[in-house]
Amino acid sequence: MNDPKDIKEELINLVYAGRKEEALQRLQQLHGATREEAEQLLKLAVKESFSPIDFFKRATKASTSHLSKEKGCKQTIYGMIAYGFGFFGIPLLLAASGIFIYQLYFISNSTQVIGTVVVSEEPNDASTQYRSVISYPINGKTYSTQSTVSSSVPQYYVNDPVPLFVNNENPNDVLIDNFLERWMILTIIGSLGFLFTLLMIVFLRKSR
Repeated sequence: MNDPKDIKEELINLVYAGRKEEALQRLQQLHGATREEAEQLLKLAVKESFSPIDFFKRATKASTSHLSKEKGCKQTIYGMIAYGFGFFGIPLLLAASGIFIYQLYFISNSTQVIGTVVVSEEPNDASTQYRSVISYPINGKTYSTQSTVSSSVPQYYVNDPVPLFVNNENPNDVLIDNFLERWMILTIIGSLGFLFTLLMIVFLRKSR
C-alpha cells in the first residue's frame, strides 16, 4: 500500500477505530517523522476528511470491524474448548463401544449358567470391600470365580443364585451377569463420552 490516498485512508480508519497510537507509529515508520510531526499530520488528515456523514460511516465501519475481530477471538476460544471436549469425549465413546461389542462377542460364545455364592468375604478393616466367591457347574465339574467389582456392602450372601456367562472354550473365563460387573463401567464411560461429545458439538456450532 504505497498510494498516498490509500495510506491516508488507512490512517483515518485507524483513528476512527480507536487505534490512534498505531496510526502514529505507522506515520513515523513511513515518513521518519517525529512524534510531534506525526500527531500534527494525523490531526490534519482527520480534519480534512471530517463531515458528520463521513464520521458516522467511518465510525460504524470501525465498530463493525472491531466486533468482527472480537467475534473471531470468541470463535477461536469456542473451537479450542470443542477440541478439548472432543479429545476426551470421542475416545471415551469408542472405549464404551469397544467394551459393549466385546461383551456381545463374549456372550455369543458362552453358555449361561446359574452359579451359587459359596463365600461372601467380609472386610477386615475400613479399607477392605466385600467380594463374592461363586461356584458353578460345567460338564460335571465345579469351578469357582470371584467378583471383580467390590463394594462396601455385600452384593450377595451365601447360597444366593448368580447368573453367569461361561466361555465355551475356557470354563474359567466368566462374565457375571449383574449391573456392577456388566454395566457400571460401561455406563460411566459411555455417559461421560456422550456428555463430552455433545458439548463438543455445541461449542463447534458456536465457533462457526
